[in-house]
Amino acid sequence: MSYELLRATLENKLFDGCETQWAQQLEAMGEAAPSEYFEMPLSFAKSIVESRVPSATDDYCIYILMDSDTDDHMAILHVNHMHRNNADPILKVLWAYISPTLNSPGQDYDLFATINTLFITCTLLLSKTVMPSNEVKILMQTETDRRVYTSVVAAMKLSRSDVRLEIIGSWVHIYSNDD
Repeated sequence: MSYELLRATLENKLFDGCETQWAQQLEAMGEAAPSEYFEMPLSFAKSIVESRVPSATDDYCIYILMDSDTDDHMAILHVNHMHRNNADPILKVLWAYISPTLNSPGQDYDLFATINTLFITCTLLLSKTVMPSNEVKILMQTETDRRVYTSVVAAMKLSRSDVRLEIIGSWVHIYSNDD
């Protein structure tokens, strides 16, 4: 499997494809689409996509985690690259929403670990490319997030010497060691 984190824009219509695919997933699960499962977060995300004109300095946007092999829209991430009250920018994942199929009953813990590992590695890549930053923060939204990230962070600490990872409060902090 091959994954990529792509910015959703009006031009590339990635968000529209995600919305359609997720509605089909909900219908296949016997839920009417759009449902409360994603109506509010998707409408908020769509408003960000529609209101932003991509530019080299844009710091507030929506990214979609894609499986390049299957064109599955796996997750939506709300990303902020900010300088506020900091000398250097911090790349923050303010929220992430996983597709209905991946978030359905019966999915195993390993899948969530894989997705959360992808959130970390993909945002690290963003911090080294289009949103330069020596610090990445990912908000943990649920107790399940906390359990998964605790395991992922422990494993990544053993395998990655280029970053320092910590859990502080509700945030996973990732600091670049290549200064």
